[in-house]
Amino acid sequence: MRRAVSWLVAVLALAAWSPSTPARAEDGLDPVTSIPLPKMYGPTSLVAASQDVVVRAVWTASRKYEYEYSLDNGAGWKPAPQSVASFSLIGYRGLFYRMKLDDVVDGGEDCDSAKAGGFVIWDPVKGTTRTVDVTPEQGAVVIECPGIADAVANRVVLADGRVLDLSGSTARSLPVVFGEGAPENTRAIGISADGTTVLGRGSVWDAKKQAERQFLAVASTDGTTGRPAMEIPGLIGSAVAADRMHYLVGTKSKLAICRAPLADPTKPSCLTLRKGDSRNVDATLDVSQGVDEVIYRARHTTLWLRKGNTVKKVTTTATIRALLGTAFRDPSRPLVYGEHAAKGDVYGRVAPNGKVDWSIVSRKVPAYLASLAVTPNRVTAIDSRPFVDASPSPLWYRTFSGTTVGAEIRLAGPVDNSWRVYASGRRTVVDCCTSLKTGYYDDAKRVFDQRQKANANGLSGPYVATGDYVRRFDGVTYRTVRNPAIFGSLVATIPDLGRTITVRDLAKPSSTPITVTLPAGPEYWSTDLLMWGDWIGLTYFGGPDHDQVTALVRNYRTGESHTISGQVKALGDGYALIARYQPSHTEDDDVRTAYVWKYRTGQSQVLPVQSGYELATDGVGQLAWATETTIEVAKIQGVATTAPRLLGVLAPSSFKAGTTWKPAIDTSKPLNAGTLEIRTSKGKLVRSVATQATASGSLRKATWNGRDAKGRKVAAGTYTWTLRASARDGSGTVTDVTGRAAATGTVKVKR
Repeated sequence: MRRAVSWLVAVLALAAWSPSTPARAEDGLDPVTSIPLPKMYGPTSLVAASQDVVVRAVWTASRKYEYEYSLDNGAGWKPAPQSVASFSLIGYRGLFYRMKLDDVVDGGEDCDSAKAGGFVIWDPVKGTTRTVDVTPEQGAVVIECPGIADAVANRVVLADGRVLDLSGSTARSLPVVFGEGAPENTRAIGISADGTTVLGRGSVWDAKKQAERQFLAVASTDGTTGRPAMEIPGLIGSAVAADRMHYLVGTKSKLAICRAPLADPTKPSCLTLRKGDSRNVDATLDVSQGVDEVIYRARHTTLWLRKGNTVKKVTTTATIRALLGTAFRDPSRPLVYGEHAAKGDVYGRVAPNGKVDWSIVSRKVPAYLASLAVTPNRVTAIDSRPFVDASPSPLWYRTFSGTTVGAEIRLAGPVDNSWRVYASGRRTVVDCCTSLKTGYYDDAKRVFDQRQKANANGLSGPYVATGDYVRRFDGVTYRTVRNPAIFGSLVATIPDLGRTITVRDLAKPSSTPITVTLPAGPEYWSTDLLMWGDWIGLTYFGGPDHDQVTALVRNYRTGESHTISGQVKALGDGYALIARYQPSHTEDDDVRTAYVWKYRTGQSQVLPVQSGYELATDGVGQLAWATETTIEVAKIQGVATTAPRLLGVLAPSSFKAGTTWKPAIDTSKPLNAGTLEIRTSKGKLVRSVATQATASGSLRKATWNGRDAKGRKVAAGTYTWTLRASARDGSGTVTDVTGRAAATGTVKVKR
């Protein structure tokens, strides 16, 4: 029984298939509980800035960036025009430049490649945009890591070094000829404020020294041959501001920053930033032309502000965790980025004295869910809020009953938003990876951590499925075949590429396993094996070419089977959740559609869940899914009709009469108040212990003190307990995990 389903990774590698049209269910799926998502400062990136105009991108719960701009240094914000909504935006003297891209090829972890498709020039103060076309020759050139490297006065330097004039309706290529000594790979990286001069950078391999020799070169945009190139030993970074070139060098003795007029680059003015061997220093150079100021940084450590022939370290408040860079060419003040312990991404302007005013704070947006689980009376989630409780992301749950929702209850970290969460009754497991510990929780109490040999992939009562093991909440471990499916103490396994499923009861190791042999021919996915009560579910490849994806559910006791096209992602009492995958013919991601399938009636229904959003079920007819702003909880009608079953009991096997025996009991459904009957080995009733109603299916407050109904200590021996309680939904009295006997167990009393 797996409790949570993520459609972010639901169907990553499905082959083509021809699905049959599912029958639509007559009943609706209206949410009965709506839980607002927690708010956070949205992860924010400043995209560009010029003078008092700032453009930013805010990551929202819709899994996309929203682009905004401010005309007053971040005091107020407006949505940016769609035509300039891009990270490839350069600002200068109030104008912003963007290159449109054609024939984009995803480079994976490397750079994309594309062709120039024209340009957009935006004036945010006037609220106007102008488009500039490219010639066929300009548009035919494939650019790796495409974008604009620099822009001034309707002239742009592209990432591949080409320089274009955008003053007309069609771009005009400007000739750049670097001078003597410039390596063949030299290309323009920056342009002067008047657009007449470019700075180029190139390198050659020195076989003798087994190192790159770095060169800077200056050339005009009118086609005349530029000055001889200059070799710059230890060159780290270079840039252009106004009519000057700036470069950062790291040598055996120091880290230094130099600048020189583009008109006479042979006479630099250099200042030492730090002494000592800086040949391998992790540093970068960024320039900001505002008020003749330039910012340099050593990555993640120190940031310097240069004005004229003086240099100052930039000072920040203690709440800033890291300085990660500068902003852009000509803001009214240089801009820097920091990480705030509570507000996340923050930006500020650097004053002439080197102090930072962190005035640009992101707006609050709903957090997006990284993982979601639901039980009969609570939702549990990991969300994207940063920097809380010394954890990258918070883990929490909220109880609910109808429209009434409880407060957020935090579970102690550490947790990351790449981890998964599973829930069953009051129990929670949060799982990371094989190198870190998995946290086990009972309510908000962290029971223990256990280093896993594989990722957890299911939780049912006190049992956790992980890799080729099943682990109990008390640390007891059972070795199984890889990728076990669990329902309480029942575990189902199938070998890789096999077709024989074995079901056994971990709580009764001497019991005879049940085996189910599936039809020969299809390729069965052991990773998709699921279990609920008497039913197992899995996915297989079928058809003449093994390219048809089919979901199968089967009663392992009776042999009753049902199939539907798609991939089974979760199994519940009388239903399954099915994922279907369709390649997208647009720029959007491939579409993953979720269905609830009532396999015994053949009805199926499309779920109102956007592709990429979290979806979970508790196995007893309740669904929870995330929207951009809420978690919605709804009931599936006509399912979950079987009586509740005992999933597991954690309790001491013996205790001393007069002390307290306290079992932790987990069942598949919420229960009414009932009794825990205690009987002797001969069946004589010695005590009836009242049990409270439970909205989760988990009983924690039933205790027995080893005394009979008259308060006398019972004799030493083995006693049988039986849970007598009915389901709150009227489906019957709780049974054992098989559904064929009473919910019972034994405990030994000592004197």
